[in-house]
Amino acid sequence: MNTRLQRHAQAVAERELVQSQAAADVSAEGVRIRAILGGESMTYMETSMLYVEFDLAEGLHLYAPPVPSGYVATTVTVSAPDSIEIGPARYPATQAFHEEGLDETFHVFEGTVKIAIPVYYVQEDFEHMLARARFLAKHLEQPGSGVVQQLVAHAEETRPPKALLERLDVSVSYQACTSEVCLTPQTQTFQLEVPITPVAAPSGAGNSRLHRS
Repeated sequence: MNTRLQRHAQAVAERELVQSQAAADVSAEGVRIRAILGGESMTYMETSMLYVEFDLAEGLHLYAPPVPSGYVATTVTVSAPDSIEIGPARYPATQAFHEEGLDETFHVFEGTVKIAIPVYYVQEDFEHMLARARFLAKHLEQPGSGVVQQLVAHAEETRPPKALLERLDVSVSYQACTSEVCLTPQTQTFQLEVPITPVAAPSGAGNSRLHRS
């Protein structure tokens, strides 16, 4: 058992990671876990997907939630700054598994398991806000236009630094089992530095809306 798990871990570790996305990975006995953003960056009010991938050695499985007391379900938790909203995790289809000696059927993950978590960047880019304010100042009548122009001038003088990266903290809990024995429950954590791409300044009406795709 241990030799097979070691061979599996070595084979997985030798794979080349050619993607340029934000990613992090860790290996435990018989299990390789990788957290990766499904794109090169996040953009204001556009849906991005964060993927947590398990690569399991042959013969291993993970329990899917819900599970009875005494068993550890596979869960993924993501925390982020206020500028990012996190959607509910989307788990893949499971396989039925009958525990020998128990009159109960469990639902498990086997092989390669990919869990998807929607993430939304909701902090409007500073340049985008300035462009909308300039548009508003251009189309307002006095004295409103003059007030907005003063606010724009002050904002340009006190321009904050651009946030080029945001951090996602990912926590994964699971327990890998065979048909005969379960390994020690694990909790693995990742930190991903995710690039932020500014949106283009609006060229039309200042009240145009952006929707999550």
